[in-house]
Amino acid sequence: MSRFSDPRELRQWLLVASLLIAMILVAGPTFGVYGVFFTPLLKEFALTRAQVSSLSATLFLAMGLGAPLIGWLLDRIDAKIVAVAGALISIAAFIMAARAHSLITLLIAHGLMGVGVDAACNITIPYVVANWFGARRGTALGIAFVGLAAGPMIMTIFANHLLTAVGWRDAYLLLAVPMIAVVLPIQLIFVRSRPPWEAESSAHARARPAVCETASGYEVGQALAARSFWLIVLTNFFFAFATISLSVHIIPYLISIGFKPASAALAMGITFGFAVPGNVFFGWLGDKVRSRVALSASLASIVVAVVLLMGASHPALLIAFMAIYGIAHQGPAFMVPLTIAECLGLRRFGSLSGLIGLMTTIGGSLGPVAAGRLFDATGRYTAPLIMFVLSLALSAILPAGCVPFSRQAAESAELAAAQ
Repeated sequence: MSRFSDPRELRQWLLVASLLIAMILVAGPTFGVYGVFFTPLLKEFALTRAQVSSLSATLFLAMGLGAPLIGWLLDRIDAKIVAVAGALISIAAFIMAARAHSLITLLIAHGLMGVGVDAACNITIPYVVANWFGARRGTALGIAFVGLAAGPMIMTIFANHLLTAVGWRDAYLLLAVPMIAVVLPIQLIFVRSRPPWEAESSAHARARPAVCETASGYEVGQALAARSFWLIVLTNFFFAFATISLSVHIIPYLISIGFKPASAALAMGITFGFAVPGNVFFGWLGDKVRSRVALSASLASIVVAVVLLMGASHPALLIAFMAIYGIAHQGPAFMVPLTIAECLGLRRFGSLSGLIGLMTTIGGSLGPVAAGRLFDATGRYTAPLIMFVLSLALSAILPAGCVPFSRQAAESAELAAAQ
């Protein structure tokens, strides 16, 4: 406790704890219970598997389309408002799903889930941490994003118990209760765009606490003309193209090479469990080296893991894949925001994060389709896995071309002085 003798530091880490809890209780059920409800929805509404699968597609599409708007809002109003609105949308979405009597209602509910989780967690959490932390920004964001790994695991088990005990409708309702009882209060107490001591030091910030016009960084138009922006966009595009595809196809691939479905699912669960220490490690690494270097390291690790996956019929290679991929695969999710802060600055961090999030969704939507078509054409997963390796290798190389904003600003100042 001695290290928290500074009340400002204590306030920072209480914020991180609140963000971690929000990630577990909002992102956890949003991403983690899809498989739990798949069969009950299939039977209840007499749907096809493709129709039930469209619920997940709708969720991710809504996340991508909503990200630019949420980012734009974060640059203009306080993050507390955005986060609370996101939690309320998520709560409404789960209640709507519980009361649904048609596929259309379920689709609308899942679209709202996508918007809600972006506003409550995915876009807002990196924005808030980037503004509250400096030197330990990576560690703080890595700890907050532990919830993205732990949340789905915890909430999947919880949802399965609820489903058995009370049925799928009441299970949806009860998943919203922690959001109401826990997430909303902690967001109201702890979340704000910037630390209070920053607002106290600036009359302008007191007048408009959510907007920091003095923060260094590009305006949106300037960022769109900067090389670093497009390199980050392409990095995230190719990362999402491969990893979202892998999340869809790993279990079918393992089954195709001889694993039983239960064993394949267990392997997947253990793999995701490694993300908890992995997120903390890559957050720490992002504080020790340039964030773009840590981003490349996490992506290069994923490349190694997918190469090992190609030999997963050998137990040792499968175990190595599970450890390396599990540790590294969520690293880019929070190393990209750190790279945005490093190379594009904080002035329009929210808007730029939202635009990059939209491109991520496009990559994530195209990847599984491309992998499925390659499998259909060849009857094997060899070609899709090679495609994933090439995509991830490219994403690992691209961050090397990004330039820190501080260097760009210094070069511009020197040029202006010379003229």
